Amino acid sequence: MNSEERRAWRVWLLLSGGRSLLFSMAFTASMIYRITVVGMSPLELVLVGTAMELAAFVFEIPTGVVADVYSRRLSILIGSVTIGLAFLLEGLVPLFGAVLLSQVIWGLGYTFTSGASEAWISDEIGEEAAAQAFVRGAQLGTVGGLLGIVVGIALASVQLNLPIVLGGALMIALAALLALWMPERGFKPLQREERSSWSAMATTLRAGIALLRQRPVLRSFCWWNSSAASTVKASTVCGRSTSSRASPCQPCAASSCSQWCGSASLIWGAGSAPSGLRNY
Repeated sequence: MNSEERRAWRVWLLLSGGRSLLFSMAFTASMIYRITVVGMSPLELVLVGTAMELAAFVFEIPTGVVADVYSRRLSILIGSVTIGLAFLLEGLVPLFGAVLLSQVIWGLGYTFTSGASEAWISDEIGEEAAAQAFVRGAQLGTVGGLLGIVVGIALASVQLNLPIVLGGALMIALAALLALWMPERGFKPLQREERSSWSAMATTLRAGIALLRQRPVLRSFCWWNSSAASTVKASTVCGRSTSSRASPCQPCAASSCSQWCGSASLIWGAGSAPSGLRNY
């Protein structure tokens, strides 16, 4: 491994550990912050999560063009700055609209980094060495995530929005450090036929739905999984709301949202069925 590859290896470890630490630090206090400071209802909490997931889904293909055509490094830098700005917006403006917008921005930023980081390190040090880097990065990510929880709790005990704001500021600082230190020598733009597209995603979704129609066991599995997940999510949101606020829980709103989340999960499961459940 030459000097540039060793530098890429170290940058990968910094990115894996640092990003996990900052995410964990910010997310540890975010739910309590939204309930106690912003005063969000169970319905609003679910809408915020749905907006983030929807934004990540919608922007995945357009933002992937940056990493596939222009630069993996550029895509990672844009995503890191965007995520940092999302954290700052949520922590500095305690309003539902600001939190909702911040989650859309967060979802956008995440799609810039999703897959681009792994592709970048594979380009820089080769696939064989990258396999070892993934393991070491996952280990540092776990340590960083646990440390982030401890730091987030300590900062939240001083002020609830502090870990969110600090996480955003440090995320932007991390992007600045990466801009100075992160190499990119092995990038080769993908040809048009090799890129992901909406048509390919639609084809996967149609194949998944067709497979579900043919396999009753898979339909039952997906329905049970989506129903259980949405019920747990609604119950968790409802339970946190009643334990942290004086107003009673709103079961009707939570129930409506759980039905929406369950439907969305079922559609998502149908799209991923061919790759994950083909052997059933």
